[in-house]
Amino acid sequence: MLIFAVRKFSESSYKRSRNPVKIYSADAGLCRRVASEDAGRILENIVFIELARRGGEVSYFEEKRAQAL
Repeated sequence: MLIFAVRKFSESSYKRSRNPVKIYSADAGLCRRVASEDAGRILENIVFIELARRGGEVSYFEEKRAQAL
């Protein structure tokens, strides 16, 4: 498999299904060549590859930042 889809973390299955998935490539070099040269995205992809290799369930978490006063 060349591409993996990761769902957002949520206790609610409805919220998990409604939120967009993040796409990760199985090959970080291919990802850099085709999609982006952004170092942050490439590092995130490398971390995903390692977590997937270790066999755990992978999901992403996103929270809204508080506005500065």
